[in-house]
Amino acid sequence: MNGDMRGGRSWWAACLVLLLVGCEQPSAKEPVVEPPKLAIAAASDLQFVLPTLAQFFRREVPNVEVTFNYGSSGSLLAQIEQGAPFDLYLSADRAYPQKLLDGGHGAAGAEVLTYAIGRLVLWVPNSCTAATDALPRDVIQDSALERIAIANPKHAPYGRAGMNALTTWGLKDAVDSKLIYAENVAQATQFALTDAADGAFIGKSQALSTQLQAAGRYYEVPLVESGPLEQGLLVLKQAKDPELAKRFAQFLTSEQAKQQWVRHGYEIPQ
Repeated sequence: MNGDMRGGRSWWAACLVLLLVGCEQPSAKEPVVEPPKLAIAAASDLQFVLPTLAQFFRREVPNVEVTFNYGSSGSLLAQIEQGAPFDLYLSADRAYPQKLLDGGHGAAGAEVLTYAIGRLVLWVPNSCTAATDALPRDVIQDSALERIAIANPKHAPYGRAGMNALTTWGLKDAVDSKLIYAENVAQATQFALTDAADGAFIGKSQALSTQLQAAGRYYEVPLVESGPLEQGLLVLKQAKDPELAKRFAQFLTSEQAKQQWVRHGYEIPQ
């Protein structure tokens, strides 16, 4: 009898297990959450500072994916006007983002914000015989500088600043035959590094890079001679996440960001 009872209990236990298993619903798959993303159109002079700033921003927005498309400010503006899918535009001047804002390309409530003041320098290789304490207007007349790279002033603010300096010095015509035009300030830097040019008008941020400091030296051009390089940004109408883009824009003017701007050769707007 006890054996029969034990057998019956085992049978019922087995049935209960099967019943419970049959009632279990397959667990729903966890939804795949994509990380927040930012696509930024950025002037070429920013290539050394922006990756560092993006690292600091990730402390505020973990896992955010920030991609940079570098180019001359003018060429990037043309891409945005044609519908390029950028969230934020960082120009080397204020005029280009203001043009986009006036043309209806800004996000709702967006305004042009000055995030840094750029500085123009004349960079020369170590082989240049000019004195280290010479003025840039004198250095550029050194006989060793037969080819001088400069970003195309038609669409590159740093190129316009270089032309402004030459005009201020009264050397525009005298130096014109030496000028080699690059697509942007980054390419002007490469021309000088690869012996395609004997010197270059570039941003101070480029000149402070490890590679350029080892290969040569720079002469800073006063703002009164180059003209202002107020660098402006705009959150764009086509931004996929306007709030995230605005947050990054605000971060670029934070105290933490200011330290990095100064460290990379920029000045802070007042």
